[in-house]
Amino acid sequence: MSKRSLERVQDAVHGLMKFHGPETAVIRLLETREIQRLRRIKQLGLASLVYPGAEHSRHAHSLGAAYLAIRFGHQLQEAAAEFLPPLLQPGPVEIRDLAIAALCHDLGHGPFSHTWEDQCIGKKDFDDKRNAWAKAFDLDLEDCKDLKWHELVGQGLLHWPDGELHKRLEEHDKSMPGRIQALLRGVYHVPYLPRLLSSDIDIDRGDFLLRDAIQCGVSYGRYDLEWLLSCVTLGYYNDSVVMGFDLQKSRRVIEEFVLAHRAHYETVYYHHTVKSAELMLGLFFKRLKKLATEDRAKFKSFRKRYGSIIKVAAGEVIGPEEVLDLDDALLWSFLCDVAKDKSDPDDILCDLAWRLSQRDLFKAVELPRAESSLPLPISEYLIKQGVDLVKLRSGKSISREDFKEYYLCHFNQDRDILSTKEHDCGFFIDTTRPDRPAIMIQRDREFRALRTMSISTSRIYVPREVRDKAQEILSSRRTAE
Repeated sequence: MSKRSLERVQDAVHGLMKFHGPETAVIRLLETREIQRLRRIKQLGLASLVYPGAEHSRHAHSLGAAYLAIRFGHQLQEAAAEFLPPLLQPGPVEIRDLAIAALCHDLGHGPFSHTWEDQCIGKKDFDDKRNAWAKAFDLDLEDCKDLKWHELVGQGLLHWPDGELHKRLEEHDKSMPGRIQALLRGVYHVPYLPRLLSSDIDIDRGDFLLRDAIQCGVSYGRYDLEWLLSCVTLGYYNDSVVMGFDLQKSRRVIEEFVLAHRAHYETVYYHHTVKSAELMLGLFFKRLKKLATEDRAKFKSFRKRYGSIIKVAAGEVIGPEEVLDLDDALLWSFLCDVAKDKSDPDDILCDLAWRLSQRDLFKAVELPRAESSLPLPISEYLIKQGVDLVKLRSGKSISREDFKEYYLCHFNQDRDILSTKEHDCGFFIDTTRPDRPAIMIQRDREFRALRTMSISTSRIYVPREVRDKAQEILSSRRTAE
């Protein structure tokens, strides 16, 4: 696929990344529109509003993941050669396929990634329209039934016969696009390789934990990559070969990896100001969807430039060409234009857009640990105070219902760090035994306590002008108790 036998890329995380022979296919694929689009989507969405260095893209992360796929693939190649037949050993072709799959694993993400998918696409709306999305990308619905929106879109871009990525893959091997799609869905002729792409300890997390720590300037989210690489091996679970890590040698680095993952959620991904910006963008999408569904004529002046955003907000399905237009720059430009638009498509939408564009973010107020939301009487009183204190940018007052719907958010932090699903779990491999048994990491006595990340903090988010009153209300309640 590439005319050169060696390609080099200098990276902030992995240093000088070298791609040899068939692996250089990764570098040529970088030229395609589908991969180039990832330059315009930030890995951490709105986190740069808090961590100024968090400007890195999904393009950089995907290339780093592809490089790690090659390094882990070579380690598994050595491990497999010790006891597996040739058909189950990864060779240069399999390692190349794994690297390309890693490069493409984030292909379908929309602007601001998870907030877009959760709030503008919406899980329920996507489930209702899954068939239509599959049809728009000419995919078999059976292959898409368990996929998230960004995974389906990624599959569609790989399958798209007019796409540069599909054509570039077919130049080398007509069956390659389908093979990469299957690998990303967890199906491959070397059956243990897909777990490297998606599991508790995988190359996706392996890259972004280090990359996010470096770009954000934090030190507590790192782990020993070189030792982890040296511990990857193969064993047996329910008579099947699985990828895992040497039980005797890897315990401390796996613990370090899991704790690094947890640390990122506690301090970066769930940082109270980062979460405020994400929640506000979610509220913006919520209002946009309501308005676009009820009367798309409101956005007539925006349709030419931002048609793809308006269509998705209105519940329509779009195809590959329009998906390629969706990126952070387009959405941010839309948000800024809504904020200053003289035609005022909607007072609340304009106000939320203005607050986001000017970084006038909602403020967090900590709730008592035992409470996941405000008690009803206090919530009602706070809504009354908010209606009195909040003035929209247009100068108009806000109604009680709209304040409750768009200016008062609850957020409770809870996340499983180790997967509860068997097909995503990581394994320890006991290499001291000839049968090389695999043990789920989460079932290991030492790691059970790490399975669930339980952060006791519960918060509400309110506009800056309401924060002092909210704290006063909660303080009065604590004093009364």
